[in-house]
Amino acid sequence: MRPVATQRERRTATQAAIVDAALALYLEHDSIEPSLDAVAERAGVAKATVLYHFESRLGLLRAVAARLYGEIVERLSPVDAHADAAAWIRAYLLEGLHPTARVFQQVSDVLSYQGGTGIGRGLRSIADSVEALGVHEGTLVVAGATLSMMRQVVFGRVDVDGIDAFIAELRRTGLIT
Repeated sequence: MRPVATQRERRTATQAAIVDAALALYLEHDSIEPSLDAVAERAGVAKATVLYHFESRLGLLRAVAARLYGEIVERLSPVDAHADAAAWIRAYLLEGLHPTARVFQQVSDVLSYQGGTGIGRGLRSIADSVEALGVHEGTLVVAGATLSMMRQVVFGRVDVDGIDAFIAELRRTGLIT
């Protein structure tokens, strides 16, 4: 006999289904415009259920951002950041080519405008990451340039060759080795 799911398990499953539905809609529309009503319909729940679990559209966007950020961190984890700053920056920028990158950028922009994502995005977090790689001279320059380059990659203005040229320029200027 299968044990009955606990209330916590049901809550977690419902939240995951809502985030899955939101992410699927955002990817289909290449935009975060779909309404809470559309998300609720896709998840098979009432709009009130979405609001119960996430309080607002902003709360749902935070959950989507946390999910996507976790996936990025997981994909970047095999790169030995301490061994090679260039490899980490390249891997980070290649994330901009992932299908979820545009959605993540849009969500991050909205959350930044609304007072922060709570997951450490932005110039300072990139600077901290770059500094942890052993890049101390020009840390903010490297971080700012990387963040700016990420936007270019996400919105299709830079491809893999452009990423490699960016890394080569950082090396040429001595900002990374």
